[in-house]
Amino acid sequence: MERPKLLASGCNDQGQLGNGTILEVEGPGASEVGAVSESPSVVHWRQVSTGGCHSAGVAGDGECFTWGLADRGQLGHGDDVTNKPVPERVKALDGQFIDGVACGFEHTVAFSNKKGLYAWGSNEFGQTGAGKEGELEISKPRLVTGLSSVHVLQVACGFYHTLCITASVEVYAWGQGSRGQLGLGDFSGKPSPALLQSLWCTPVVQVAAGETHSAALTATGHLFTWGSGKYGQLGLPEGHMTSIPISHPEQSMEAEPLSRDAPMDDVGMPDERNPGAHARMADPRLVHLLLGLGISREAAEFACAATGNASPELAVEFIYSHPGMAERAAAAPAPQQPPRESREELWRSQRVALVPTRVPSVAQAVRVATGANHTVLCTRDGRVVSFGEGGRGQLGHGEAQPERTPRVVAALLERGVRAVAAGREHSLYLTEDGRVFGSGSNECGQLAQRQCQGAGRSTALLTPTLCGMLPREVGGLDAGGDSSLFLAGGARLPPRAEGARLSQLQGALARAREGSVAALTQQVGEIFASATAMCTTFLLPESLALDGAVVDSAYRGILQVEEGALAPALFQATRRLLRELLDHQSVLGNADTARVVLTAMQNPLLGHSTLGPQLMPDAVRMMDATSDAGKALLVGWMREYPTEVLVTCLVRPLQKFLTKGLEKDKVLTPELQ
Repeated sequence: MERPKLLASGCNDQGQLGNGTILEVEGPGASEVGAVSESPSVVHWRQVSTGGCHSAGVAGDGECFTWGLADRGQLGHGDDVTNKPVPERVKALDGQFIDGVACGFEHTVAFSNKKGLYAWGSNEFGQTGAGKEGELEISKPRLVTGLSSVHVLQVACGFYHTLCITASVEVYAWGQGSRGQLGLGDFSGKPSPALLQSLWCTPVVQVAAGETHSAALTATGHLFTWGSGKYGQLGLPEGHMTSIPISHPEQSMEAEPLSRDAPMDDVGMPDERNPGAHARMADPRLVHLLLGLGISREAAEFACAATGNASPELAVEFIYSHPGMAERAAAAPAPQQPPRESREELWRSQRVALVPTRVPSVAQAVRVATGANHTVLCTRDGRVVSFGEGGRGQLGHGEAQPERTPRVVAALLERGVRAVAAGREHSLYLTEDGRVFGSGSNECGQLAQRQCQGAGRSTALLTPTLCGMLPREVGGLDAGGDSSLFLAGGARLPPRAEGARLSQLQGALARAREGSVAALTQQVGEIFASATAMCTTFLLPESLALDGAVVDSAYRGILQVEEGALAPALFQATRRLLRELLDHQSVLGNADTARVVLTAMQNPLLGHSTLGPQLMPDAVRMMDATSDAGKALLVGWMREYPTEVLVTCLVRPLQKFLTKGLEKDKVLTPELQ
């Protein structure tokens, strides 16, 4: 079998290819990373990432290596800021088993297999999340503020901002926010991680970050985007974004970023909607949040105005508690495809989405990648979809034009693509049989073509072309800046994110049956205490519902370990889950939240002789707080549930609780009414 190895191609002016040389443009093809390194122990790379002019990788033994440009401390080697043309171990992380790493333009972030997120490099915009006030650079790995005790599953670095997903499936963002790329509803930056509340109960399995835009992929195959949509890189219809007019290209927001502390009201967003009483009275920020929930603009404006712009939760409650409003909320007309625009027209305005907004025309997506100003994804059936800036052919549509609407890459329809990567102006596509295709800029040889320098060099490929200088079987890839990385010789990408949490839980259950309960205790605390984690773990493939049989099996498996030794841990997790749902009771009406309500109600602890009575009051309040629309969903799903599960876990405990309450008080208490 061929030895696993890491190959690199493209720009190498700072040593970012890691092959021992520093050349502006390498020769044809791809060279091996670390072939002349003093660390031959790296025989297997678990994960790699490349940024602006530097790269990083995690070895099989959990050690972290970096190479390339070091001028802002992005390699993490302390006072040594000399460029590294070969991988060098980040000694400050010795003793940590690193699970993953991501490179931004000038910063790097890594996370361990236990808890904690480490960051280093440029902190000019707070993108490390670990800097002190006024600290512009961090030369050694440092724990990220606020996430030191959190288990992180994935991290993504944009040019000057960072995103991560925790084990509880919470999404955090920090760094530069001047285009709304943090998704927090304004243009402010954050020097430390901020939770994206708008993604609560959304089963996010992957995040990606571009220059000034961001994306999140869910277990249901949906895509959410936010930030700058100037080139169409968000893939959103016109009505889902806000426009900020620019008087002249030289005065664009790209030329002079806003201060990360600038208040939203200072950026002068105009109201482009049709003039009307409700439109004028409604807060555009709240309207934008409701649009992201799939509510029509008419209903959103009416509800915000009627509730005095108090909060998005109150507006949602207003919509679903007034006759006819729910129908109006769902009656948004299908958006008309906007005409193709010239680059000059694109310069005239900045289109932004300030909160994560679902891309309506994307479904069944399994991986997403973001370049500087474009987005590319692949679907469950192997198709590739791309949109955004296309001036160098990075979209693969055969033309050098921007594309504002998600569009299938026709040239790859029969290729069966299973992974994608995006650099500054190029894209890579990995097929099921291990071949790699590329499109976009090839000025530095980043597409690993046979002609990559001199007069015969193809500087841009408008349609995906086989990267002919790579081995036949490539297992994984990454792209960043003007460089590319390829895992070859048996090295493989991690499995697709959907289903990963359930596999981890089932693995922990198997180890617990053999006597090792530590991993299962952690899984119980992370999954069963979080509505979003429950949603992500137990989602039924190709459905909006959760798999009731699998949930029941997990509950019972946990309670059978060591004769109920984990019952207290599950009890505490369930209590936190119920209270979390009650804290969000104003939105307990959509499919995401309703399915978690159903899953919580089938918990065997609700029928427990001592623990059940402590949980049941909150469970009943939760059911009562669920909207009529949510209850209709619950009834529909209950019809498809295994009868034994439904009767044993839900009906009988509820009957018992109600009967005892009536016998005790002779009247309906507030919990029972």
